[in-house]
Amino acid sequence: MKYKFLFIYILFLTTNVFSWLTYPPYLHSWGIHRADSIKLKLFFPGLSFKNPFKLSAVRLIASDDKSTSKDDLYITVYGLDKGLKEIIFNTSMSTLKKYSDTVSDYRYFLDNPKGFTSDENGRLFICNSNKILFLSNNTQDLIPIEIYTNFKNPYDIDIVTNNILIISESNSLIFFNILNQQKIKTIKIKNPSAISVTRKTNYFNCYHINRIYFISETNKINAMNFSGEILKTILLTNTSLGFFDLGAYSRLYIPDKLNSKILILDKDLNYIANFGKRGKGNNEFLNPTSVTIHDRFGMVFISDKTGAQYYWLGTKITNITFKTNITYYTFSFNLTQPADIKIWLIDIFNKKKYIIKKIKLFNYFNLIRLNKEKIKLKRNNKYKFLIEANPLYSGKNRFIDKVFIYLK
Repeated sequence: MKYKFLFIYILFLTTNVFSWLTYPPYLHSWGIHRADSIKLKLFFPGLSFKNPFKLSAVRLIASDDKSTSKDDLYITVYGLDKGLKEIIFNTSMSTLKKYSDTVSDYRYFLDNPKGFTSDENGRLFICNSNKILFLSNNTQDLIPIEIYTNFKNPYDIDIVTNNILIISESNSLIFFNILNQQKIKTIKIKNPSAISVTRKTNYFNCYHINRIYFISETNKINAMNFSGEILKTILLTNTSLGFFDLGAYSRLYIPDKLNSKILILDKDLNYIANFGKRGKGNNEFLNPTSVTIHDRFGMVFISDKTGAQYYWLGTKITNITFKTNITYYTFSFNLTQPADIKIWLIDIFNKKKYIIKKIKLFNYFNLIRLNKEKIKLKRNNKYKFLIEANPLYSGKNRFIDKVFIYLK
């Protein structure tokens, strides 16, 4: 049976043209979604960003007030500025500190800092010259704990398991045990740089996979298992890739420094979309260097040469087609982020709305068929379908993407 195409009207309605990343509500951020040198000087007079390099966002267990059942935890965001040789971090919703103000032991001074990682237990591991610094955040200060030596210009680092780190250095990836301070495994890789790890033990890892992703040769993105076996490599031509992160649904958000965009890939390294353009305005970047995402709330922080920006993960319906035959209505579309999907039938004459389908979708490409026998249409009435995509993060019920499809 041939399909009859029905492109009468397909109307997209959304709160933001770039709704796969969107600004948080005004009351959540007081309308501030960009931190530049002017705002930095409000906290530290005379201090300006020189080379914002990497960000990391985490929700510290130690900041939880056990005396109340209310959700009192806040997000801690660390920002490393390579030009300042400094880490700036918040100690509350409204106060900032500099690492240099909390450390007195010269062995822990930052002289050539690069990548770093953090976790909810307050641990920070920082690549600095030819060593790794281990610090602990007690919610107010970064306390020196340990120094790991005998590395060759380490570039980035992440946590594989509680006591195992993975470190990129000159032409190799190293699995390192912090308990006995031994290198467990060394994998030869040409010019590895940024690393991001997703663990199946992470409550928000909906696919329950262990996966290490890393950049090599500036424009190759690689997927590797915890045994060190490379599963897939793709080349993103004419790009220069920076520090990246994954959301709970294993979308990779990768800054492209060369083209001033954020590239979005799925867990299997399939390209989904890109976000932003070069500039200093809304949804614009100047050579973005780092992306970090807080899993639970879908908060996204992005650094570029001017400072940092703050977004929420939303979702967007793209590339939608609608077909009908004697048996089915068929919708096919792409989703930039997983979402709760609702399909409504709207009776235009009688101003009534009926829910037809509710489903949670995780994939990029999606196909939905509705059996016509279960959808009763009155002759000479006018109808339209409404598809709503509600993001699964904190933007839920705030940034709903909508598509209307009008029927004859």
